[in-house]
Amino acid sequence: MGLMNVAELWAKSIADKDPEQQTAFYDYNAVLLPTFNLIEIGVDSIYWYFIEFLNKKSLKCEITFMDTKKSGQMECSTGLYIFSFYEDDVLQEVEARFTFVSKNGKIISHHSSLKPQ
Repeated sequence: MGLMNVAELWAKSIADKDPEQQTAFYDYNAVLLPTFNLIEIGVDSIYWYFIEFLNKKSLKCEITFMDTKKSGQMECSTGLYIFSFYEDDVLQEVEARFTFVSKNGKIISHHSSLKPQ
C-alpha cells in the first residue's frame, strides 16, 4: 500500500480520540458538515465538535469505499465509512458517506452524512 491520503489518515486517527490531532487535519478556515451536527466553520469550531464527538467509547472509523481525484495542490476523496462505538455497552455501527476536499494536505471542506438506506 502506498502513502495514505488525508482522508485515510483522518479515519485512522479517529481511534486516538485526540481533538487537537483531529483538528490539525483542517485548514484554518475549513468547513465541516459533520454526520452528527449541522455545520462547523473554522478550526476553533471544529475543535469543539471533536471534543464531543471523540468522547464515544471505543470509537473507530473504517473506510469501506473511497475514490480519490488529484489536480495540482488539490485532492478530493469521496466514499463510505463506518463509525463504530459503544453506547450503553451496545456496539453501534453508523454507516456514512463522505467527501474530503484538501489543498496542500489540509482539509478545506469535509461533508459527512448518514448513508441512505
